Amino acid sequence: WRDIFQRLLSVVMFLGERGLALRGTSEKIGDPNNGNFLGLIELLAEYDPLLREHIAKVKKAQEEGKRVQAHYLSKDSQNEFIQVCGERVRQKVLEERKKSKYYAIIADSTPDASHTEQTTLILRYLLDCESEFKICERFLNFVDCNKKTGMDVAKLIISELNKHSIPLKECRGQGYDNGSNMAGIYKGAQAIIMETNNLAFYNNCA
Repeated sequence: WRDIFQRLLSVVMFLGERGLALRGTSEKIGDPNNGNFLGLIELLAEYDPLLREHIAKVKKAQEEGKRVQAHYLSKDSQNEFIQVCGERVRQKVLEERKKSKYYAIIADSTPDASHTEQTTLILRYLLDCESEFKICERFLNFVDCNKKTGMDVAKLIISELNKHSIPLKECRGQGYDNGSNMAGIYKGAQAIIMETNNLAFYNNCA
């Protein structure tokens, strides 16, 4: 199983690095609409005996209408792989940020397909790459935010920073749009955060 896991995770990371979707409209082996993940597994199986044997068992069970225990090709397994990879990437981002120390927080919101307001949180920091410095902007998280007052957004941002052990006192910048709930000089999220850290200067990023 370990060797199979390595191959499956490699496919997930390959697709993730290129921003490609994993799933299609079908979960059946051999179906041309089964998505990039299963499609790549099928392609690799043509040259890899271990994968070839594995998907042959799964395909046979699917054709016979039988359930295969723990074959790790299902949509649930794909979601678990994505979650595990995402956590590893986030941990790397947090390690980079800690090494850099000072950072800026960038946030913006938009409704998703289910009309839930999603706030995107980005960390911006300076990374020492051997002989040169590099400005990095790294995705931190998507957070549901149906409450839109400046206080609500400020609490959400501070909560996420605390959740990931990122000290607010080390924040040196805030970047939001110019909506009153974000940019307001009295009740905007930026103003509320600056009450706690007056070095977290606000810049409009609209």
